[in-house]
Amino acid sequence: MTNPGLQEIFAAFKRGATVLTANSRLSRHLRASFDRQMAASGLLSWPTPEVLPFASWASSFWQEHGDEPVLAMTASYVLWERALDQDSAERKWPGGVARTSYEAYGLIKEYGIRLPDEIYLTEEAKALKTWMSSYSAEIRSLGCLDNADVLHKVKGLITKGAPVPKEVVLAGFDETSPAVSSIIVALKSKGTNVCFWPGENFGAAAKEVSVLAFADEREEVVQAARWARATIAPGMTIGFIAPGLEGYRDIILKEFSAELNPASVLGEEAREVFNISLGRPLSDEPLVSIAIDMLSINEGDSELGKLFSILRSPYFSVGNRVEVAKLDFRLKKENRTAINLWELKRLLRDHAFEKRLDAWTRWLKDSGRKELPSAWARSFTGLLKEAGWLGEMDLSSKEFQAHKAWNACLERLSTLDAVLGRVKRAEAAATLAKIARESIHQPETPECNIQVLGLLESTGISFDRLWILGCHEHALPMEPSPNPFIPIWIQKEANLPRSSSERELEFARRASRRLLQSAPVVNVSYPIISDQRERRVSPFFSPFPAAELNFASSARLADSVRESRTEEAPLETPIPVSETEKPFIRGGTAILKNQSMCPFRAFAIHRLNAVAVPETELGITQMERGNIVHAALKLFWEKVENSERLRELKESGQLDSYIESLAEKALEDAKLPSSLQARFRELERKRLVAVISGWLSVELSRGASFRVKALEAEKEIEIGGLKIRGKVDRIDELEDGKEVVIDYKTGEPSRYDWLTDRPKDPQLLIYSSTGGFEAISFAKIAPGDCGFVGIARNEVLPRVKPYDSDSFFKKKAEDRDWDALMEFWRETLCSLAADFLSGNAEVDPNGGTEKNDSACRYCELTPLCRITETGIIIGEEDEDS
Repeated sequence: MTNPGLQEIFAAFKRGATVLTANSRLSRHLRASFDRQMAASGLLSWPTPEVLPFASWASSFWQEHGDEPVLAMTASYVLWERALDQDSAERKWPGGVARTSYEAYGLIKEYGIRLPDEIYLTEEAKALKTWMSSYSAEIRSLGCLDNADVLHKVKGLITKGAPVPKEVVLAGFDETSPAVSSIIVALKSKGTNVCFWPGENFGAAAKEVSVLAFADEREEVVQAARWARATIAPGMTIGFIAPGLEGYRDIILKEFSAELNPASVLGEEAREVFNISLGRPLSDEPLVSIAIDMLSINEGDSELGKLFSILRSPYFSVGNRVEVAKLDFRLKKENRTAINLWELKRLLRDHAFEKRLDAWTRWLKDSGRKELPSAWARSFTGLLKEAGWLGEMDLSSKEFQAHKAWNACLERLSTLDAVLGRVKRAEAAATLAKIARESIHQPETPECNIQVLGLLESTGISFDRLWILGCHEHALPMEPSPNPFIPIWIQKEANLPRSSSERELEFARRASRRLLQSAPVVNVSYPIISDQRERRVSPFFSPFPAAELNFASSARLADSVRESRTEEAPLETPIPVSETEKPFIRGGTAILKNQSMCPFRAFAIHRLNAVAVPETELGITQMERGNIVHAALKLFWEKVENSERLRELKESGQLDSYIESLAEKALEDAKLPSSLQARFRELERKRLVAVISGWLSVELSRGASFRVKALEAEKEIEIGGLKIRGKVDRIDELEDGKEVVIDYKTGEPSRYDWLTDRPKDPQLLIYSSTGGFEAISFAKIAPGDCGFVGIARNEVLPRVKPYDSDSFFKKKAEDRDWDALMEFWRETLCSLAADFLSGNAEVDPNGGTEKNDSACRYCELTPLCRITETGIIIGEEDEDS
């Protein structure tokens, strides 16, 4: 598209004018556009146009003509934080104060604000004034010029006669601050021809404007990506502008990649087809994140997850990764949450690792001294190299740029010698990590025909087609967000950015007028629901006609695979369990439980031996707590044996002390982690005593006498040709010789689950198949909520009605009598066993496809069965999770 506004700026380039832009992106865009036009005109060479951001020009102007060194931004911010630290003894401030107050300081300098006497100031403004005084004193002691003063100093140099350009074009400025305006006035006073671009003839008003409403942000972005794919043509430029790009960035990156560059989702470095302007903290880059984690490791124990994420990372060049994974699994199974490098080296016993870890541990031993930040920067670089960071790997373009940005962070750390002095390793590493977090990294990519920009970055850029995303009434105009450290009345007087509704309204009016001149065809879209609030289109676009857009066709790889009919794969046939395989199948009653939960789960766990990497927990895991309760009750009934002895202990007042001693013994036998503090161990002991006491109160309420006939009795049961070994928690014998089978549960058991064709917890049903029990029941053992949950022929357990009197349960059981119910259970179990033995490994979660009720909700095997890729599991948070 030939744009008269661009031709105007190109003519300025040819005249040798200096073009100063509002941002770096516009500088790159104008330079690239000019180069393309020169090449298209047949030229082989041409003078490089002088186009750069205004701030960069001012900085270089001062460096050339000024007489003081400018303090680096990193050092400036460190000094500002020091000013806050000196004041922290008197006042406590929440997190984020340093950054917000530093921005307030910059605004005060740029807008020439003088804070009045303290009597007129808020507490925040008083604190800011104190910090500014301390900070300025530090700057003077270093003999440097503060970055915030550069614009004012440049204006002074121009006034005193420093050489200035003959012509200056200010490009992309919707507005100028007083500091910039003062430089413009000074330039004009010295005869410089100053003009603004784009002017009124930048572009004609759009010929076609459509307003589109979508259900939510995701649907909006998906449809925008599909529209771009359907619209783009050779040589055409398409722009996407989002006033709230920060909130849209991640979803745009995900959905645009999937729709416009499908190969990129496979992890391959594919050709860039779109460019997004908003960067992310450099510390979020995986390559840099691993380096920061490596430098944070100290001589003592380090977080297990962090250390093994380093060792498993492709950026940590080492030997046998399988051994690393095995050790990670073993330590997590032991619920280890921390380990040190010395123990890690001993456990791994791998030559390639040993060499790296030796270098690492030697460096840690030698790093106890204080050094200047520049010395630490060199030391960190040496450690990363010796320890195997990056190694000999070939970096992609994006990784190379991230590595280059990381080196720039090390250089910035080196500039802090005069500010920080000699510091310890931990402080230097923390400072470097902070620099990386504060550095916004945007990899440079080749000029793309599809660009995604924020509102400010889009100034001066024109397109063939334009789509404005997220353009609802709270995004344009934006809501005011005044800086809390400058009194609001001062901000309004100075007309500071985001200070008032009136200012935001005027800014939005100018911006919307500019957007409508940026392309002949403009789409304006917004989500109907955002942040759980109903939205309407921005008032600046409400006069335009509403339209509908719905591209059903998708270019995603997953959709292409589902819709493809090019190849018919053979049907999977079951692999029955052979007689040779049967002796090697392990799992006990869990085999039928898993077969009921999902046939694939049973196949993967009991035939493929699939095991998930355990999750570690601080202190004692839920499973360990359950095991300790089981152990304590086993110890108790081994000694007490029957209900008569239990009542004797209660009546003699010895029961409480008896429980205390057994709880202590159970905790000792459990071999709790040595890292568990005595205070937490005591809390666990008290909890165990309370739980056991609560349960024994239920036992004391049993009317009929009983004796504990068996504890954790091992049984081999054959069901439908499948031999199952299991342990029955407990079998009680009543006075009349009849028996009750009991299974301890510290969770939430449900007896109604027994009435389904696929019971999720069939353990008691399996045990009940071995004999005619009088009652079958869970023993629910939970703090403050203990009791029997089961069924019984007669009234033998507290709160468990006789089966024939339990009308609701019996109705649920389709009015079967006791014997018929037992037969139904046997048939159910035989069906599950036959299903397993036949080799049925279908991905068929018990509970349906709603994730809240499905067996998939807590299943650790979803990456193996890949059910989420089918799209039939609906999660609470994200359908792709």
